[in-house]
Amino acid sequence: MMKIRSLLSYHYPGNIRQLSNILEHAAIMADGDEIELEDLPQGVRPGGNRADRVGGREKADLPISLKEAERLAIEDALHYNGGRRKQTAEILGIGEKGLFNKIKEYHIDVP
Repeated sequence: MMKIRSLLSYHYPGNIRQLSNILEHAAIMADGDEIELEDLPQGVRPGGNRADRVGGREKADLPISLKEAERLAIEDALHYNGGRRKQTAEILGIGEKGLFNKIKEYHIDVP
């Protein structure tokens, strides 16, 4: 039941694709036939609410510039997708070429 509560209470700043990616991630991480709480991405688990954290930073560290927020969003999405640029671009709602240009602009190390 905690898993369902975690999924229901999570604020989805993206869209339905974000939920799909969360469930895909959990299914891949699961050892058996059931998804456990620890299989969910950290930001979805209790205490890991992304509303309290942005790019690994506490809200107290905010405000940040729009460019910094964009860079952090790209880094988080790349990390979440294991460095896969196509999936990252889809989640962010930008083209692959645009993502490539942003990676270059912000000097982001792709995992």
